[in-house]
Amino acid sequence: MNNIFLVVTSIAKQDNPVLKKIATDISNRNISFIIVGDAKSPADFSLAGCDFYSIERQQMLEFSLVKQLPKNHYARKNIGYLIAMKSGANTIIETDDDNFPYSDFWNTRVENHTVPLYQNNGWINIYKLFSDKNIWPRGFSLNHIRKNLPDAGALQSCKCPIQQGLANENPDVDAIYRLTGALPVLFDETKAAAAAIGKSTWCPFNSQNTTWFKETFPLLYLPSFCSFRMTDIWRSFVAQR
Repeated sequence: MNNIFLVVTSIAKQDNPVLKKIATDISNRNISFIIVGDAKSPADFSLAGCDFYSIERQQMLEFSLVKQLPKNHYARKNIGYLIAMKSGANTIIETDDDNFPYSDFWNTRVENHTVPLYQNNGWINIYKLFSDKNIWPRGFSLNHIRKNLPDAGALQSCKCPIQQGLANENPDVDAIYRLTGALPVLFDETKAAAAAIGKSTWCPFNSQNTTWFKETFPLLYLPSFCSFRMTDIWRSFVAQR
């Protein structure tokens, strides 16, 4: 059984280049591709290689959450997670319809990594590990944007059941950065490969290039009645806690 699922929510047309690229890339891989539509999705949406759920199709599902979720909201993505879980998923990957996947996006995900581990550091801006620019992720505490990254010490073997990947060129930054900083941004892969965040350390993560292993599925829920700009950020803090 295919137990890896990629979930996107979108109101784009079937000619969206990112959705087409994902559908093409996924065609020869053992990954199921779920697209969750919304009220503004095209009525005739059809894209080979994906399983599309229109609002009408969603309403036929047995999940009680379907009737409770607002329309025209990013939280419709919750339905995709539930479909994947019911279908036997062990791993759920998520991204958005404006993020082109690089070739290494399709690398096999593993939970255990030997990486720097940041613990008991309070707020840390993990972007500083991958860039010399004063850039920070959306949802980061502005009181700490000039805080230096602490020393993580020796590498440690870490189980990482939630994994956030970076996005080049137009990363997920907030409006303050967009008003004051420069884009595009290319993260420097030679500076670091990965890092883990542990106990009592905080850095928001988004839903644009994120992998969830089965034990974290209960933490996937996107809050449904807040700004769509904050839903994945609130989720990230709940999940880290």
